[in-house]
Amino acid sequence: MNVTNLALTVGYIVLAILTSIASAYRDDSIGDTVNYADAFMAASLGYERERWEGGYKLWLDIISSLSDDPKLYFFLHTFMVVIAFFVICRLISSKLIASDVLDKNKIFRVLISTLPIFLYSSSWFVSSTINGLRQGFSLPFLYIGITLLISHNYRYALCFFLMACSLHISNVLLIPFIMIFWLKPIFLISAVVIGMFAYVTQFNAIIVQVLSNLLLIDAYSEISEYGTETGNFYGFNASFFIYSIFWIVAPLALTYISKNKEVNKLIVSMTKVYALLLLPFLYFGFAAYVNRYAVIAWFFLPVLQTVVFSAVFNFRRSLILVGFITSVVSAGIYSFTVISI
Repeated sequence: MNVTNLALTVGYIVLAILTSIASAYRDDSIGDTVNYADAFMAASLGYERERWEGGYKLWLDIISSLSDDPKLYFFLHTFMVVIAFFVICRLISSKLIASDVLDKNKIFRVLISTLPIFLYSSSWFVSSTINGLRQGFSLPFLYIGITLLISHNYRYALCFFLMACSLHISNVLLIPFIMIFWLKPIFLISAVVIGMFAYVTQFNAIIVQVLSNLLLIDAYSEISEYGTETGNFYGFNASFFIYSIFWIVAPLALTYISKNKEVNKLIVSMTKVYALLLLPFLYFGFAAYVNRYAVIAWFFLPVLQTVVFSAVFNFRRSLILVGFITSVVSAGIYSFTVISI
């Protein structure tokens, strides 16, 4: 690793540490902080949440064996999530870029300088560090697995996918769709278009019910009965739908701006990943809390936005300094927000 890459990596880690400290010292009234703090304290005393996944219970047990202070738990949670996104960008620059066409080092520097802008300003990052901690902790590992899968590192991809599923069971919903990524693009396009129709008409409920009966599994009842007491974000939500589809259409439209074919291939590749991650929302989003399926894709947006933003400016070196300065500001805003809420 050369000096510039090392300096940017150290800078990224310093931001990760500072924002993780801010996250750790947030007020107990923020989001689901109290419930997760109670779960951590219970784990330190040898008690466990029965419905929580085994991988996440193990994660709690490991941290609680080091300290009984929930601040360490919240610090490590945020730090690991931020570092996982760093790994994703590193994999993109090293595994998904043709070295004979683009400078991998320059791509890495630009990505890692601009990623914090979109990560710390993402409402999904905020939510995943103060509210939906279990799912938020699992998703970056899912994204690492998919990135490894694209680069044909199947063994490691499987390991990260299993890790993600052990941390939050919702990631299993991606299994019926994962093979679509390897077929011709028309299959993924068809899956998205059919899913859009199914979600808007709520025909997805009938599809899941029929398949559940045929396969003798409880998928339909598990989904339809979840959160029935409150019924928040139930079924079709127009704002969720428009927001979700926008991030498929906009990046693809921007490929007409870039003249670099290799850069366009990267944008298309990342958009395909996002579209794949969106399929559980389109096909299973018919009951309460449909946002828990949508966030599987939404939390990937900082990566997609970083790639698209950098690509539109053709990964110019000037983005490194401008991006890093803006990243510091973005990290500061996130830290101030979680402390002062």
